[in-house]
Amino acid sequence: MENTIVSMGKICIDLIYSEVERLPKLGEEIFSKGFSMELGGGPTATITTLHRLGVPSKLGVFLGKGRFSQFAQEKLNEYGVNYVDLYQGEELEPLIITSVISTPEDRSFVSYQPQNNDLKHFFASESQVYELYKGCRIAYITLGYDDVWKRLKKEGSILVMDSFWHDDLNFDWYKDIFPYVDYFTPNEQEAPKITGAKTPEEALDILAEYLPSPIVKLSSNGCIMKENGKTLHIKAADQFEKIDSTGAGDAFLAGFLYGIYKGYDTKASVALGNITGGNCVSQIGCLTAQINEEQLLDYYKKYNQE
Repeated sequence: MENTIVSMGKICIDLIYSEVERLPKLGEEIFSKGFSMELGGGPTATITTLHRLGVPSKLGVFLGKGRFSQFAQEKLNEYGVNYVDLYQGEELEPLIITSVISTPEDRSFVSYQPQNNDLKHFFASESQVYELYKGCRIAYITLGYDDVWKRLKKEGSILVMDSFWHDDLNFDWYKDIFPYVDYFTPNEQEAPKITGAKTPEEALDILAEYLPSPIVKLSSNGCIMKENGKTLHIKAADQFEKIDSTGAGDAFLAGFLYGIYKGYDTKASVALGNITGGNCVSQIGCLTAQINEEQLLDYYKKYNQE
């Protein structure tokens, strides 16, 4: 078995308008004081952060021949990410392109992705996915490809799954794969939506009926997790000043996966995730606030002393 962490997903390109006083009204133009174009969230941000932490990792991506795809490729090469392009379609930009408006109150997003009912244009075949993940120590997986994930589990890989918000999000999306997942990490909005619970705490109890180690992310309040019948609250890392929460969940996953990879227990791995998530929000953008392994462990030492 290769000692790697593997994931895949669509690349996001963020057009970030920062230091915007307020959102414009219809028909109104407002100027931002800052602008940048960056790689956005999702598995790309998680794997990039893991690479910065020195963890052997691999990323499956979907790149076209347009200028945004070229930008993404240049950034991945600049960051030194080990990636495999799985895309075989004809779209120039099989990406998610997002305009991010960052105001003092919060952020707003407008995103674009090509609409095409032929999923093979945007996703890989089962054989491609299996070849990407085959032999990995930890598989950070997504919905779909259940047969591949079950095969990886049988072969000894650790399966980690995050969630994402969708208006139709529900338990049926996950019920068939939950028996094979080792760690599931929805946030405080997603967990109740999936389970039909009223609170994140109630959602955690329901998830614990199907998963050995469910974790619910509570933004600035840290995380709650359930293991061996006990509910634990792991505090947030308060060393960091929040500037922009974009990408915090993906950064959390990087720290958490680092912990699992290095042999930390679940609680300690969540704490490491809280640190990488906290570090992420200290600057604007998903990958702007960098952190290396030495810095992470130093923060973790201080975190434990508090």
